[in-house]
Amino acid sequence: MNMCPYCGEDVPDDSSACWKCGTEIQRGEGGGGGGGETIEQRNVEGKTGGGPKVECPFCQAQIPARAMRCNECGRPVQRVNVRANWMPAAWGVFGLVLVGTLIGVIVSFVRAHQPAPDPGRDTPITIKPHELGRIYLRSGGPEQRRREIWESEHKGKFVAWEGVIVDIDPSARIMGLADDGLGGRATAVVQFKPGQDLSGLKVEKTIRYSARLEDFRDGQFHLSLGVLLED
Repeated sequence: MNMCPYCGEDVPDDSSACWKCGTEIQRGEGGGGGGGETIEQRNVEGKTGGGPKVECPFCQAQIPARAMRCNECGRPVQRVNVRANWMPAAWGVFGLVLVGTLIGVIVSFVRAHQPAPDPGRDTPITIKPHELGRIYLRSGGPEQRRREIWESEHKGKFVAWEGVIVDIDPSARIMGLADDGLGGRATAVVQFKPGQDLSGLKVEKTIRYSARLEDFRDGQFHLSLGVLLED
């Protein structure tokens, strides 16, 4: 057995490097019991072109990455080297987790405080088209009084109605609907929202829709933000 001159560990005679600190030695040369034999150290400053090197945290000498002691100052370095290797990676992972958590919190906060699309659509008023028509389209009351009621009671409210298609313009997303069948003219003119596919609809088809009351004039209700409802 030989003795490594840098870490003092016993090294088998046929070893070319110390198993503990990584110092390279010439086979057959020993420093433990040969009486004058020397062990040649080969990995200082990369003289043998060996494996990767790291800097000693105590004397800044270049030493093998797996060495347990510095070849120059002799101080133990393995624990420091390991910490230097894993600490940046650990902090990087921690940073990514922290950033991901913050992004999730911000997204959740924004979603929770965003106003619902088309506020009021999910709570439409229950009045039917013909009931509303008696108030505004077929009433003989003063126009000013009907306008006052409209502004305070119905304008801007969403309805969920059913009607028969009287005329349709898919490119403009406008549809005329009658609530009393094909025998009457359109009593509701609806402007549908972008993205609504009206191409498969045609005159005489009965549909259910949701829309917002905007105005009444010329014997018709005018509505906006129309969307089709499933049967």
